Amino acid sequence: MMREPTAFPNRKPILAIAGVVLAIVIVFALMHSRGNNAPPSNPDTGAPANVENKPSAGPDTPARESKKAAPPARKSTAASGEVMRRVIPDIPKSARNTIHGTIKVSVHVDVSPSGRVIAAKFRTSGPSQYFAQKAMKAAEQWEFTPQPDTASWLVNFYFRRSGVDASPQAVTR
Repeated sequence: MMREPTAFPNRKPILAIAGVVLAIVIVFALMHSRGNNAPPSNPDTGAPANVENKPSAGPDTPARESKKAAPPARKSTAASGEVMRRVIPDIPKSARNTIHGTIKVSVHVDVSPSGRVIAAKFRTSGPSQYFAQKAMKAAEQWEFTPQPDTASWLVNFYFRRSGVDASPQAVTR
């Protein structure tokens, strides 16, 4: 008597491989879904990194945090002003996940005596137009303390998977 051929003669090894692959996918999904829901924090202050901060009226009064708060800017002796309002680009996690290492975008801003940004241009735009445009829009919204004359600042934005940070640097003329 002849045996009928079966459609899947050795299904056991295929099922075992599929089970292992499925287990790896589940473990990977669980690892990446836990603990990554908190916003990235600034190592200096512990505050969320994608936030802005406005100093309060008095020098000894703590800054009031708005919806977006960041560490106060460093004072510089190169210009008479200091940062009054920092705006950090809000980058979705899906876009940050495309970053490998750090993307640096530098925006040169000219500031009026009233402290408003009156002109902005790229010093370096980095490899991504998306992140460069986000940095430009944020830099245009920065505000500085009033000063007797126009001033120039270089705002460096650092885009990382963990979040976005910015550091201002006064430019001497």
